[in-house]
Amino acid sequence: MSVVDAGTDDDVLTVAQLKERARILDGDADSDALVQSYITAARLQVERDTGFALPKQTLAVSFDQAVVSLPYRIPMPPLQDVTSVIYTDSAGNATDLDLNLVIAQIDRVSRPGRVIFTADAFAGLAPPVSVQALGFVVTAGFTAATMPEALRFAVGLLASHYLTAGRDRTVIGTSVLPMPAGYDEVIDAYKLQVLV
Repeated sequence: MSVVDAGTDDDVLTVAQLKERARILDGDADSDALVQSYITAARLQVERDTGFALPKQTLAVSFDQAVVSLPYRIPMPPLQDVTSVIYTDSAGNATDLDLNLVIAQIDRVSRPGRVIFTADAFAGLAPPVSVQALGFVVTAGFTAATMPEALRFAVGLLASHYLTAGRDRTVIGTSVLPMPAGYDEVIDAYKLQVLV
């Protein structure tokens, strides 16, 4: 999977909101660009820890198999839409398939979302290449209005920690403590479970 367009961190948390949350005044030394980098780092960490795409973004996802009977699980929910499906045959010819003819269903509810093909989606096409036979371009993630407050809070908590307390996520002394306190509890309900 690769990110084509990462969206904007402003959909999660603005520089002004983080400064207010961390009780940083405008006259303080940290520049807006530096504060923005903390927001981006925190957003990326929350995305890694939960598997969710936070701001609405465009992703390119590829699979080595092109089989109509498989539901294709698209990482980084919530899945919003499928923009294109590219089928590559064994000769290396890439075909941008007509979505209206090949997709039977887009499951936007499941985590992760799924794409289900029609029974004859690949009919008449040469056999697929063995690596990256099927590619998707999808839109995934939340808008500013649909973002769960717990995930927004987790980004704010982690970004505030980066901004004010330091950069380490653990404290080692007489015991090992995760930092910032409460982060794991906030994201716990959003961690994706891997289904076999």
